[in-house]
Amino acid sequence: MNTLYFLILLILIGINFVYPNDVYFSLLLTIIAIPIISLIVLIISKKYINIANIKQPEYSYKKEKIQVVMGIQNNGIIPIAVGEIEFTANIYKHGECFSEQKSVELPLKARNAEQLLLKFSSDELAYIEIVIKCIRIRDFLSLFCLKKRFDESCNIAVIPRFMRLSDEKNIHSTDFSESKMILEKTKIPFKDSYFDGVREYRLGDKLSAIHHKLSAKSDIDYVKNITEKENNTILLQIKLKSLHENIEENVGINEQILDIYTKYAISLLESNTPFYTYLHGYSKDVVKTENRDDFVKLLINIIESYSKNKYKEYNIDCIEKSFKHIIVFDENELNMDLSKNHNIPDHGE
Repeated sequence: MNTLYFLILLILIGINFVYPNDVYFSLLLTIIAIPIISLIVLIISKKYINIANIKQPEYSYKKEKIQVVMGIQNNGIIPIAVGEIEFTANIYKHGECFSEQKSVELPLKARNAEQLLLKFSSDELAYIEIVIKCIRIRDFLSLFCLKKRFDESCNIAVIPRFMRLSDEKNIHSTDFSESKMILEKTKIPFKDSYFDGVREYRLGDKLSAIHHKLSAKSDIDYVKNITEKENNTILLQIKLKSLHENIEENVGINEQILDIYTKYAISLLESNTPFYTYLHGYSKDVVKTENRDDFVKLLINIIESYSKNKYKEYNIDCIEKSFKHIIVFDENELNMDLSKNHNIPDHGE
């Protein structure tokens, strides 16, 4: 289009040079004024271009199509011939970032919103960031191009499929061998202790339990009555393999570990049993989960930390003493057939 414009402009200049008159001169001025008016219109229209209504799932499962829908709005009264949306898709997998830069062109009608559909998929656990960089708009003659920058983004985690342990028989891709107990008790279970009044001293009571102030006021020795109650808390501890060596092998092991952890966590939630999770080496936080929504948020954070390899060698093994049940998910647990034998404690056991 711009080639045709310049061709017409050159022809009119030649005609005015050979056959000068008012008509040809007016046409020449009109042709010269068109791009100036077009540029002014483009500058004004740029202010009315916005991105809105980005719709994307919080998470998706492996090998499933991910669809992101975003609306490109032109709130101005003048249509834009071409709008070119530039965006970057950063796909984080097992500590590596795979970036793809793409652009999509579409016309932007006046006072209208166009929908842009982006499709992704991943065969592995991943964390996807989609960043909208800018929109380039051009006039109908393609003489000028203006850029409007944006700072819009959306994130999607590719997580293990939510399945119960009883559904394990439907998984054909994983071959588990002989089953064994997954639930282990700590050697030093944590106990909640609270003061439950006093009583008279009996043979065998500890001297440290004597209530000295009360005993001094009477002729009878009193001891503090301390009641202990075991805390039925469950800690799911995830220990993933390092991504600095044997990457292909370790990635496969880690994905199996996270698959088993997810199935076990879902089974606990379905039995109304709250639990705590600690991602060994990646976080210093122990997160409590009581419902499915909490678990989704937790799992998304786990996938992000793992996919971006935010390993900082956090280690809080000492906190294990605070839990009655410790369940460790690491490479040693991959030989368990959880569909045949799993021990999920009842809520309030």
